[in-house]
Amino acid sequence: PVADFRAIVTAGADELRLLLVEPALAADARPIAAVAPAASVTLAIGPEGGFDPEERQALREAGLLPVSLGPSVLRIETAAAAVVAAMV
Repeated sequence: PVADFRAIVTAGADELRLLLVEPALAADARPIAAVAPAASVTLAIGPEGGFDPEERQALREAGLLPVSLGPSVLRIETAAAAVVAAMV
């Protein structure tokens, strides 16, 4: 299900929690293909233009692991499908 920002930040820590970062910020992000699949995944995909620095910091402090899909910038509907495909 789709959740708002606050729900993502406060969600339980027992699931895999991922923060999809744009290519320009992917230096410290793990490639999505290197992440082991899990039964339950929270995925934060930012709006057009990405999350602002404070939002990214809040998500990271909430335990979301930065991941990257590589050098391409994708639309949200394409990014969501690409993350699912990469984790199966």
